[in-house]
Amino acid sequence: SGFVALSEIGADGVAKPPRQLLPLPATASWPLRIACQRGQLLVEVGGVTLNPVPVLQATTAMGLTVTRGAVAFAGLTLATP
Repeated sequence: SGFVALSEIGADGVAKPPRQLLPLPATASWPLRIACQRGQLLVEVGGVTLNPVPVLQATTAMGLTVTRGAVAFAGLTLATP
């Protein structure tokens, strides 16, 4: 099993508690889609969609963690124009 979590990074560089913690589907692989549209960050992993996150500041730091068994991806920096 695995999970997807998205959290904000505070000014002190420490991740806040995840906005959401969602389970991943039981598939062998999962595509990762990240988009910033109409002032919102959209994240989808393996068909699991996180709630849109408003991007209101000029620079926003977010932490994205995707874990599935022995495979993990973490880290996301978002800069908006």
